[in-house]
Amino acid sequence: MGDLLIRGIPDELKRRLQEEAMRHGRNLSDEAKIQIQKGIAIMKAAEGKAGDHLASLLEGGFFTEAEIQGVEASRAESDRSPPDLS
Repeated sequence: MGDLLIRGIPDELKRRLQEEAMRHGRNLSDEAKIQIQKGIAIMKAAEGKAGDHLASLLEGGFFTEAEIQGVEASRAESDRSPPDLS
């Protein structure tokens, strides 16, 4: 594994990172690595399609056949009028 030295971190950012590390019971280096990984994951998700992002949220789970059929059936329905809330 390689090392990374980051210079010139604003005091406020370092303080917030230290607070997060303490809150999660991690050292500063581990917290920084996790926050960098999260940031990269968010950037990658923003580049992809919305459906791909939603699928990633399932974390390996899949829709059942009945759920897929329900989605397909709803696609074939005509648009409905908004509900009357009076």
